Amino acid sequence: MNDKMRVQTGASTLATLLVLLSAALLLVAAVKIIPIYVDDYTVQEMMESLSNDEETRTLSMRELKDRIQRRMGVNSVKVIKATDIKLEQEGQTMKMTVNYEVRTNLFANIDALVHFDHSYEWNTQ
Repeated sequence: MNDKMRVQTGASTLATLLVLLSAALLLVAAVKIIPIYVDDYTVQEMMESLSNDEETRTLSMRELKDRIQRRMGVNSVKVIKATDIKLEQEGQTMKMTVNYEVRTNLFANIDALVHFDHSYEWNTQ
């Protein structure tokens, strides 16, 4: 009866290595991808504050683009360029669209591509 108890003594070395390798791969992916989402949250907050700002309603397109450029500098936004932000005015409605992709290297020749698309609208009156 003692011999049967010794035969089964937990996970094998191979199984333990596979679990550790999987955990390490997930950790590396999380460390590389989470900052991308944090930067996107900063972009969203910046754009939302612009769309809710009363002063923004009276700005011309050029002034609005300058304001966006300054806020990107203040917030250290480096994941997008000002050209990724599209402004359209339709009557009394201003529409701001942010559409961009971020690519990051995970391992060797394996990359992660994350796509973001946000849209904000406000009345100019």
